Amino acid sequence: MRLPTKSAGLAALFLLSNGNLVAEEAQIKVLYFAGKEKSIAAIEMGEAVSCEVYEFAINAEKCFYPKGNEITFVDGKADWIFATTNGLNGDRSVADMLRDVGLKPFERPDWSRGSSGARWENAKFDSTSDTEIKRARFREVNVFPNSGYVYINVFSTP
Repeated sequence: MRLPTKSAGLAALFLLSNGNLVAEEAQIKVLYFAGKEKSIAAIEMGEAVSCEVYEFAINAEKCFYPKGNEITFVDGKADWIFATTNGLNGDRSVADMLRDVGLKPFERPDWSRGSSGARWENAKFDSTSDTEIKRARFREVNVFPNSGYVYINVFSTP
């Protein structure tokens, strides 16, 4: 998979858990829309319910999607994304939460606190799909099972 250049915009991801669904397959396939346009994100996330100007970044728009999902687009590309997945009550492991968003780490985390969380910096991730191999290098990935979210920043510091 070829990632867009920095000029194509930022791509980051916030994911929160709701505990309603347990699945082996990814619920949200991050590698399919990180750094891409709204139309590509809508294929995976559904159509936006509403959008507004995001005042904390230049040329940014924050869109709200079904199930509590949010994506901020900078320069028209998926930047910071907040999406619901499994396990808000901390019953999911770091690996489970990454699988929920379709990611499998290619290397060990730079920081890990067991069930409290893990962080990767400038790390490669593969998709969890057996049918299509995708790989990306993300600037930052944070997983916090006790809080129920994953944060992925693909290109630059928010």
